[in-house]
Amino acid sequence: MLLSVLSRPAPILALLLGFSVATARAETLVQVSGTGSALPVVEALAKAYERKAPGTRVHFLLPPMGSSAAMRAVMAGAIDLAFTGTPLEPAEREKGGVDFALGRTPFVLAAREAGRLDNVDASRLARIYAGEITTWSDGSPIRLILRPPRESDTRTLRGLSPAMDKAMDLALARKGLPIAANDLENLGLLENTPGAFGATNLALLIGTGSALRPLPLDGVAPTLANLEKGLYTLVKPLYAVRGPAPSAAARAFLEFASSEEGRAILARQGYASPRSGR
Repeated sequence: MLLSVLSRPAPILALLLGFSVATARAETLVQVSGTGSALPVVEALAKAYERKAPGTRVHFLLPPMGSSAAMRAVMAGAIDLAFTGTPLEPAEREKGGVDFALGRTPFVLAAREAGRLDNVDASRLARIYAGEITTWSDGSPIRLILRPPRESDTRTLRGLSPAMDKAMDLALARKGLPIAANDLENLGLLENTPGAFGATNLALLIGTGSALRPLPLDGVAPTLANLEKGLYTLVKPLYAVRGPAPSAAARAFLEFASSEEGRAILARQGYASPRSGR
């Protein structure tokens, strides 16, 4: 094939090369990043949108920047959209940034091996993180997977109770406990570390096809139905954030994500409506 192309007359070869360059230029790229939890659902939205908008490609930059860095990048115009676990600060809105609540998913606790726990109560959870309970019922070690001190998952766990707030200080001070830099690394550690125990979220488990089993908390299963009823109260929200001067392609992708088709994709990926429930 290469020989046949090169053997053609120069004008035809120039025309073919010019067509290739024009085709490459015709592709519209929407660059996005954010929390690692958003990767599966953004990929699902992108796949559906690209079928409706030929010539547009939505590219999630890896490794994930995380919510805070992605918001800084989108406000600076370095990326088109940020998908985050937190909304914009008032100062960023004053500079022209806009956030859109896309959905909510249960924030969950999970153990690598099924059957290790049937339920987690707040008191036992605090004792595990404080290092007072260090083994499973069969005597094997509990291997906690932590997140950085200022990460939203860490803040969510701290907010469960004053005892849990103190327990997180003790856990973060313990030597040798892994601290996952992003949601995807955290999931990998939970899946591949024998005896692992830690926090993640339902949408990420669904979107990646993970075999991890989310555990009931104080007897309430972390399902979308229970979240929407207000029975399960630990939530991992998802926001889409644009900067002060979004491109037409970025606006169009945002509109699709908020459309009826986009909401159906979000629901299949484990996200409840941001407006339903309490």
